[in-house]
Amino acid sequence: MPYGWTGKLLRLNLTTKTASIEDNKYNEEWLGGMGLGYAIIHDEVPVGTDPAAPEMKMVMAAGPLTGAGSPCSGRTNITFLSPMMEKPLVVDAHMGGHFGPHIKYSGYDAIIVEGASDTPVWVKINDDKIEFNDASDLWGKGTRETARVIGEAAGAQYCVCCTGTAGDNMVRSSIILNDVNHAAGAGAGYVWGAKKLKAIAIYGEKSISVADPKKLLDLYHYQLAELIGANNNHVVPSTQQSWNEYVSWTRWQGGPDQNWEMGIGGAVPTGEQKPGDINAVGMRNSTGNFFYRDVYKHTVKDGGCQSCPIRCVSQVRLPELQKYGLETDVSAVCFATSHASGFYPAGTHDFENEGDAATVLGFHIAQVMDDYGLWCGYGEMDNYFSYCWNNGIFEKVLPADEYKEIPWDLMKDGDPRWADEMIKRISTKQGEFATLGEGAVHLTKKWGIDESFYNQSYKFILKKMGIGLHHSSESMGQVGALINILFNRDPMCHTHQNCIGNGLPVDIIQSVLEKKFGEGCYNKPANYTPMTQNRAKWAKWAIVRNDVHDMATLCNWVWPMMFSPCKERGYEGDTSLEAQLISATTGVEYTEEEVDRIGEKVLQLHRAMTALEMGSKNLREDHDPLSDWVFDRDPDKQPFTEGTTKLDREDWEKALDMFYTEFGWDVKTGIPTRATLESFGLGKVADELEAAGLLPA
Repeated sequence: MPYGWTGKLLRLNLTTKTASIEDNKYNEEWLGGMGLGYAIIHDEVPVGTDPAAPEMKMVMAAGPLTGAGSPCSGRTNITFLSPMMEKPLVVDAHMGGHFGPHIKYSGYDAIIVEGASDTPVWVKINDDKIEFNDASDLWGKGTRETARVIGEAAGAQYCVCCTGTAGDNMVRSSIILNDVNHAAGAGAGYVWGAKKLKAIAIYGEKSISVADPKKLLDLYHYQLAELIGANNNHVVPSTQQSWNEYVSWTRWQGGPDQNWEMGIGGAVPTGEQKPGDINAVGMRNSTGNFFYRDVYKHTVKDGGCQSCPIRCVSQVRLPELQKYGLETDVSAVCFATSHASGFYPAGTHDFENEGDAATVLGFHIAQVMDDYGLWCGYGEMDNYFSYCWNNGIFEKVLPADEYKEIPWDLMKDGDPRWADEMIKRISTKQGEFATLGEGAVHLTKKWGIDESFYNQSYKFILKKMGIGLHHSSESMGQVGALINILFNRDPMCHTHQNCIGNGLPVDIIQSVLEKKFGEGCYNKPANYTPMTQNRAKWAKWAIVRNDVHDMATLCNWVWPMMFSPCKERGYEGDTSLEAQLISATTGVEYTEEEVDRIGEKVLQLHRAMTALEMGSKNLREDHDPLSDWVFDRDPDKQPFTEGTTKLDREDWEKALDMFYTEFGWDVKTGIPTRATLESFGLGKVADELEAAGLLPA
């Protein structure tokens, strides 16, 4: 029996309602997770496949660490061709929760979903016992009702991953979701909707063998005691405690004066969480309080994923919603709560306490979006709405009758029921208004919105392809922007952000990063300097290491352990920990450099697949251009002056040259060369590029 890996793949054919089990031939070459997903999609899904076609396949993959106990490893990586772009391009979505571990506990490294059912179906998986069940009565229902009904039918121990109303109606920006809050976006719900797949309920009763249990336990203790901070690996508390040297506004929100006021049985004090106290790690966090600063008085507890001590999900009670007949116990994490301003451009109002509108509306909207199965897209949808409202688009594109029937007054009044109305219309594809759910590319094309959409004041679209930003040029200038250009969605990469946002003084951050990447790799926030090769090295490492996390699988919202909360370590972390965990789990000895090499191999494959799918001879011109606002913002300031995140166009071209060089790509086109692909064992992929006339000369 292999260690870490199960060595098996489960294939679900929805056309024939059959399941088959096969050997996993991809293990060591592709590690797992993202690597496994890209390799299978490359091998089995032809270029140009419609995401709605039965020929489309989705790979739901775990990694060697998933379910094996490594802290922050409860992830599932999901690979498919996304419907969000003009041409379907390969993407990976990922979700936390318990689904990935149960894939492993059922005896598989991944589930391959293929074909399409003629009627709605849900699949029950219990180890090698697979059942296909009718889901007609659930079609069109929300995620919460679906999970409840299937949970009652299958058993409370099952983890249910399902679509909501939006996915069933094939809204392009729809999700699949497990465990109430843990969602995979980028159009994953659209693909399931096309396949008539409503849910997968999974419960595994097998175990995962690991090569060196004693070593793993030592590594777990080492990580929890000396390396890990709070969510996003923020290593500095927001309040002064008896032990900490520095204080900064980070997601390390727990402290002696912070209580979960709505705790079951009474208020729960978070107390102090000194490094070394591994049992107090989960008391450090409150993402909701980080965003709104008043959530502790509403907090019942924090939740999270399997094997994760961070507990980054804020579970809160909001009595203010009761008067509207809405659910008062809600939960959300991170950006999902930050929709209020976009959905209510006319303004909001206090409910019970001064300044509580953002908290109440944010958590409510997050709950409703998850229930309908609609993707927030890192805040893109609410910005679409705000842009269209502020620019008079709705009056131009909506039929007069439809415009008249929409209860705009609810929005103007700051009524939480406006979010319900808006999200329902999008999720059910009610009228022209529902076009908001189709993503930037399809929205602008259908409504005839010009280039100003990508350069408007909200600045949420980073690329001219209509792809949103995610810790981009505002997060270390060229470094963040370079990370954002590669993937065919927002990159969901926090590797560099976890380094620069940890709360430590800038001189300590600079010292640690320069040890790793060399002088000139780091700038103070909003005080950037011209591009350097060491900055390109950092950008490359950040996205390669992100891929390693998505292969292993580890949560990139916590990893890497670049920094530590321990003064005695000089606040320096340990970037070799991923390789140590993988080695001790699998019994295959990996160095840090070898693990990163596998991560880079995945990136090389992804880049080549993107060129093939786009039919592009020049990704530099066709795929990578940034929106103009990156260079035009702050018109009264010059690039590389303090107080602006504005980039310089000439310097950006230099940054691309350096970045492509680090990866071994053709500098003119940004496409991998034959020599580079062959060095990664991807000669067949080079042949494919050459046959398509896309391989650089």
